[in-house]
Amino acid sequence: MTAEYWDKVADQKNFSHPLNHEVFASLMEPTFRVLDVGCGYGRILEQLRSMGYRNTLGIDSSSSMIARATRENPHLDFRQAEGTRTGEPAGSVDAIILFAVLTSVPGDNDQEQLVQECWRVLRAGGIAYVSDLYLNDDARNIDRYDRGEQEFGVRGVFRLEDGGVMRHHTEARIESLFSDFETIHYEEFLAPTMNGNASKAFQLIGRKP
Repeated sequence: MTAEYWDKVADQKNFSHPLNHEVFASLMEPTFRVLDVGCGYGRILEQLRSMGYRNTLGIDSSSSMIARATRENPHLDFRQAEGTRTGEPAGSVDAIILFAVLTSVPGDNDQEQLVQECWRVLRAGGIAYVSDLYLNDDARNIDRYDRGEQEFGVRGVFRLEDGGVMRHHTEARIESLFSDFETIHYEEFLAPTMNGNASKAFQLIGRKP
């Protein structure tokens, strides 16, 4: 993950992908172990706490994000991760939260390693709740996809003005990444981005068989 970028902007960025409380609660018992991968400043875990979930851990590769999370939510448990590794034992987690994380892990190999790691730590029957971004068809995004494809060789990878490298995905890419999961919930929507724009987005909840 691009920890250096997030260390630089950790106190400047706010996230807004919505957690569907009703759907989550219908699938997860309050005692279940929940791991928020790429937790940022702890926004989702604070919502889960308000819903009665106490057995949670947030991990992020950015030390500055973890520092902000700990400062803003001192009652929650956070830990810095190393790259795509969670540091959790195999089969030890009931649910994984992966909110707007793939977009900030632009490389194919890194994305695949991250999803494989999520699979490894989930128990059989465990849930992955994914929220991320699709390719857009407006002129602004098409222009930066064009420039990004020349620079990175992948359609949908692009560079932000502040230097961050992000990725918007094809549906085929997401289907490929999560093909081993049984999809139990899926929806598409428009999501506000951390920079105040709107993007096509999706939420997928998959169960590990």
